[in-house]
Amino acid sequence: MPTVSVIIPTCNGAGLLRNTVKSILAQTLQDFEVIIVDEGSEDRSRERVKSLSDGWIRYFFKANGGAASAWNFGLSKATVD
Repeated sequence: MPTVSVIIPTCNGAGLLRNTVKSILAQTLQDFEVIIVDEGSEDRSRERVKSLSDGWIRYFFKANGGAASAWNFGLSKATVD
């Protein structure tokens, strides 16, 4: 079980996802999970996540409810206690 959950809310942020994920991977701590919560994106966010992931990124799509809603949703999906 990972020790840290990184929750990334996004809405039409396909252009930012690559650098965001690269930044996470550059950290010295490697015991983490990445949860991306897509809040109703109409851009290529889903495709961008698929192109970055070998299965270690957990991606969820939900209706837009604001950043706090996305973080709370991501937290409910986290495996870290």
